[in-house]
This record gives sequence, structure tokens and C-alpha cells, in this order.
Amino acid sequence: MAGSTDVAAEHAESGDEHGEHEHRSRWPLVAAVGAAALYFGAGFFFVGRDLLPTILPTVLAAVGAVGLVAGLAGWANEAFIADYRTERGTEGGIYTGGMVMFLVSDVATFSAGFVYYAFIRVGA
Repeated sequence: MAGSTDVAAEHAESGDEHGEHEHRSRWPLVAAVGAAALYFGAGFFFVGRDLLPTILPTVLAAVGAVGLVAGLAGWANEAFIADYRTERGTEGGIYTGGMVMFLVSDVATFSAGFVYYAFIRVGA
């Protein structure tokens, strides 16, 4: 019984469970900063028209959208596609295409929500 607790303590100290290693990525941070800039830009565009010139929220939202898409694409590439390419060579066309279509549909879904909100807000 004491031996099993020693093994568990060793795994807890090393942080190694099932042979996995710790991986740190910068892409979630890039995506989060991009999403925040997109949200702030959209919020200032719809709510703060009297506070700021219209061009500033538009540029902030555009830069945020580019940052969000770049962060998601980099994150997906690092997490899924890069390892797949090293294992299989460069024959990952279907897998890469599926990942790209997923990202496009995800961004399109959230973009549709923003557009819908904009029309409701403008119509009010």
C-alpha cells in the first residue's frame, strides 16, 4: 500500500501522467488578445459613437478579427496539423482541409452573431 502512494507522489511531483509532457503555446494568448480587441472594437462601434471617431473602433475590430483568426489558425496548426505532417509527410490535404473548414465555419458562426446583434441594435 505504501508503495502505491510513493509512485503517485512521484507522478504528482514530475507532472507526468500517462507519459505526457507539459506544452506551452503562445497561440491561445494571441487568439484571446485578438478576440478582446474584436469585442472592444465592436462595442465601441455600436455603443461609443459619441466617445470616439468611427475609424478607431473599426480599425480595432478589424485588427482584432485578424488576430483572432491568426491565433486560432496557429493554435490549430501547432496542436493538430504540425504533428500530423511530421508523422505522415506532406500528405495531409484532407485533414488540413477539414481543419480549415472547421475554423471558417466557427468564425462565420460568431461573425453572424455579431452581424445579427448589429442589425437588432441599429433597428432599436
